[in-house]
Order: sequence, then structure tokens, then C-alpha cells
Amino acid sequence: MLEEYPVSAMSYFNNSMQAYHRQQIHMLSKVDKKVDRKEWSMRASTVNAYYDNGVTSLFVPAAVLQPPFFSDNYKDVRNFGGIG
Repeated sequence: MLEEYPVSAMSYFNNSMQAYHRQQIHMLSKVDKKVDRKEWSMRASTVNAYYDNGVTSLFVPAAVLQPPFFSDNYKDVRNFGGIG
């Protein structure tokens, strides 16, 4: 798919629109297909745990389980508060 993605050094706007268009095509290609439970919807460095009812899963990225949000040295109260 990347080989079909033209990038130009002349137009940031066109590059952004092309990337958005490709993302929309990718998302629409998933319609009427089984949910891929191994697909990641965020990077591990993202600090944002969330629940996705579409796949009935709670996502807690690795970044949440590291200081300053979580540590073996913190009290339980601080750890639970840090991860929400």
C-alpha cells in the first residue's frame, strides 16, 4: 500500500489529504469483515487506556505502566490512581 502513496516535498496539504484518504480506504475495507483482535489501534508509547466495546476489550498501553503513572515502589493507592 505504501508504494501507491505518492509523497511530494512541494505540498504538505496534498500529502495530508492523501494520507487521510488512504486511512479512510483502509478503515472502509474492514466493513463486513471479522474483527482482527490482534490489530493495535494505538502506539505503546501512547498514555491513554480505554475500553473498546466493539471488541469487548480494555486496552492499557505499556506507557501507562511506567513511572510517573505506575511503579513497584509506589503505594497501591498511587498506582491505581495513576492508571485510572
